[in-house]
Amino acid sequence: MKNSTHAKATSTEPKGASREGLGIDVWEIILMVAIVLTFTFGVVLAYMRRVAEYKEAIAASEAAMAEVERQIAQESGTPAATASPASNPPVQIPSSAPTADYSSLWITLGIIGALVLIAGLTAFLVLQLRRLSASKLELQERRDARAEDHRQALEIWDGYRAVHDGLKLAVLDAETDWDLIFQYPALVDGSVPQTRDFHRALREVEAQSATPPADLSLSMAIGELPYPRLVRAADEAWASAWGFARRTGTRLIPRDERKKIDQIVKLLRMARSTGGSEHERAIAYERAARLIGELRFVKVPEATLQALGAESRLMLETSQASSDSERVQQPAFAL
Repeated sequence: MKNSTHAKATSTEPKGASREGLGIDVWEIILMVAIVLTFTFGVVLAYMRRVAEYKEAIAASEAAMAEVERQIAQESGTPAATASPASNPPVQIPSSAPTADYSSLWITLGIIGALVLIAGLTAFLVLQLRRLSASKLELQERRDARAEDHRQALEIWDGYRAVHDGLKLAVLDAETDWDLIFQYPALVDGSVPQTRDFHRALREVEAQSATPPADLSLSMAIGELPYPRLVRAADEAWASAWGFARRTGTRLIPRDERKKIDQIVKLLRMARSTGGSEHERAIAYERAARLIGELRFVKVPEATLQALGAESRLMLETSQASSDSERVQQPAFAL
């Protein structure tokens, strides 16, 4: 399997962006608005109270002025010829009367200030909500990007596992397919260096966990992780063993043993054919097993020999049972 080159993905996380959102959330903003509105309402109430006090002072001043005017009118209606200047002291206007009324100005300024404060707070709220929405959208995009990155990395990892499964199936076929065993005997011969290296590499793969890391991503050199690296080495070893077996075939086996192999193949085909009788097939199994035992250069796997022995015994038992059934069903002739 060819080794894929994976480009390292650059992180899209901003500096210091370890948080999942903004520092100010919606509830904090609502609380700030409530506090500002409460303060504004208190200021308006204070202004209104101050206006009421000014109105009361103005009313008292007007009443005092009316009283002074009334007194002046009464005194002006009496004879003043004999009156001395000392008998008519000057009227003193109460000094508590306000000289100017600024209540309207203060109310106007207070309302303008409250409106400006509310407008600024509204603008701040809108800005924070937009930033919060943009931050959540960016966070979701980063999560989707990480999920897609992990999915693609898992596909690459699954490719290595598929290669591993293919190698196990190839070994199973090489050890159970009689055509492969006798056509390419080097595949099952442990003394061949290429075959020995392959089986060693496959054992190393089997000993390594095939579970991918939880944080698997394309930024990793996936092909250099332990499991993919061992799978790649085993795949290369299999390619080497298979190539050597195809190049050599049976050329390295002596001529007399090649003749035995041809006989074994014919007998096994006869034994597995449905054209002959069960007795003939059982005999073919026995002869094939005997010839296999005489081989000196071709190494037939022990598991394959056991399977062949089981098939031979089953065929013999079936043949024996068939013969017994024929004898029982044979009609008895009267003497």
